Amino acid sequence: MIYPMVPRDLRYRFTGQITKNQNEKTGTENVNSKNLVMAACITLASFAAQSTLAAPVAYTFTTGANPVATGAMGGYFGPGTSVSGSFYYDSATPATVTIAGVTFYDFAVTNMVGAVGGFSFSDLAGGSISANDAAATGGDFFNVGCCRNLLPGETTVPTSVAPYDLHGFSLGGNALTHASIAWSEVLGSADFLTSNGLLAELPTASGRFTFQFGAAGTIVFDGAVVRRVPVPEPSTLLLLGIAFTGVALTRRRRTPATLATTR
Repeated sequence: MIYPMVPRDLRYRFTGQITKNQNEKTGTENVNSKNLVMAACITLASFAAQSTLAAPVAYTFTTGANPVATGAMGGYFGPGTSVSGSFYYDSATPATVTIAGVTFYDFAVTNMVGAVGGFSFSDLAGGSISANDAAATGGDFFNVGCCRNLLPGETTVPTSVAPYDLHGFSLGGNALTHASIAWSEVLGSADFLTSNGLLAELPTASGRFTFQFGAAGTIVFDGAVVRRVPVPEPSTLLLLGIAFTGVALTRRRRTPATLATTR
C-alpha cells in the first residue's frame, strides 16, 4: 500500500484505524460465519431426524424368467420373459379391515410401475395383505400389489380409468386386473410372520409375482425378489452439508489484504 505524504503520527493513526476496522470486520465475519455454520447444522440435523421417521420406502423388484399360466392365459409370455419395476412401501399404514384372519392395508403400496414382455403397468396406490397362520391362506401370507377391479359389465379396462386404479394391458381381450408379489408358507417360505401387522422390511427371500386377468386366469413368475433402494445415511448428509458450508465460508472470508496480494 502506498500512503500519501502526511505527518507520521497521522499516518500511524490512519493505518491503525484501518487495522482496527479490518479486525472488527473480521470479527463480525467470524461471528456471522459461526452463526451460519450453526444454522446449517441445525437445518441438516432436523432433516436427518425427519429422514429416520417412518415414511414410504422405495423398492425395486425382478422375477425369474419362467412364467407359468393358468386358464386361458397360456402362450402369451414364453421362456426368457421376466418382470421388473419399482414401488413405494409404507409400513406405518393403518389397517383397513380384517376378514377371516386376513388383514388388508389400503395404500400401503404407492407408485408401482413395471414392465413385462413389452407391456407396462402402473398404479398410484395399491395395498398389502398380511395373514399370520390364517386358515384362509394356509399359513403365513404377505403380499404387496395393486389392482383394478372390473366394473359390472366390463370385460376390458377402459381407456380412461380412475387415477388410483391399475393402468395395465390386455392379452387376448382379457384385461389385467391385479399385479402383486406374495410370500407364503404354501409357496415354501418359512414361518415369517408373528402377527397380522405390516412388516417393517419386506422379505429378502424370493416370492411369486402374479398377474391376474379376471376370471380368465393368471400368469405367475416365481423367483420374485424385492430390493430396498439405498438412501444416504443422515450422518453422511450432515457431514456433506457441513463440508459444503465450510467451502462457501472460506470463499467469503478472504480479506481485502488477501485480495490485494492476489491481484
